[in-house]
Parts: sequence; structure tokens; C-alpha cells
Amino acid sequence: MTGDCLQGTAVEANGHGLLIMGGPGSGKSALALDLIALGARLIADDLVSLSLSKGEVAVTFPSNAAADTQGLIEARSIGLVRVRHTATAPLTLVMDLDQVETERLPPARYWTRQGQKIPLLHRPAQLQPAAIHAVLQAGGLAKVDRSRLAHTL
Repeated sequence: MTGDCLQGTAVEANGHGLLIMGGPGSGKSALALDLIALGARLIADDLVSLSLSKGEVAVTFPSNAAADTQGLIEARSIGLVRVRHTATAPLTLVMDLDQVETERLPPARYWTRQGQKIPLLHRPAQLQPAAIHAVLQAGGLAKVDRSRLAHTL
């Protein structure tokens, strides 16, 4: 097993992990709070750990973080809030809030970490926490032949 830490916020829904990346003030914690309100659980806010075990990337609460900070998330201009949480989940999806999505039906994109490809979403013009939560609940994005859908959309 190998691991590393990076700046980001992670949540879990239905056993699937989402890593939210972006610069300071990009809305990582706000999106996570919206997802938690929909039933997700916080893994870590601000700093996450990634590990590779048996060919699967897991996102976890950092082992070097103080144990009493697990379950805490920053609500900007409100303070620290303790929320439902879990320690780890398989990484199913990555969202980069610094990259803006311009396509109605975006092409398949991937974030590669530790030799594994994880589906990547860019920030839509309007964040849609319910849609992101649905993707996590389903275990990932739908895999369909988009050429067959072109005439219906």
C-alpha cells in the first residue's frame, strides 16, 4: 500500500468517495456541506490522504491529523461544524472546482493518481449537489454510447 496527502475535501455516499479539489475559497467545503445535507458523510476537510491497496485508490482522513478534528468542516463565515463522518471510502469521482465545464454533456475525463484513472468532473456553471450526490449513490457516472444519444438531446 502507498499513500500521499493533498489539499482537498472528501465525502462518501453509498460507499463511494468524492474528492473535491480547488483553490482556497473555491467552494470545496460549501459543496461538501450541501452533499452532507443530502445524506453524504464527511471523510476529511482541507487535507485528505490517498492510498492504493489492491489496485483501488481510497480517500481517507489523514493519519497525521488530530483525531478530534475528524468530522469537522469549515462553514465559511459561520465556523467549524461537526457533521456525520466516516474515515475512508474508495475514490469513485473527483471534482475540480478550478476548471469550468463548458460542455452540456462533457467528454469522459480522468484524474490519474497512483497509476489509477478516476472519473473527473469540472465545475459546472451552476453547482448541482443533488446531481453529484446521485452520481455517488449510483457508484459513478453512467456508461453509455454517447453517439446513440446525440439525436435525442
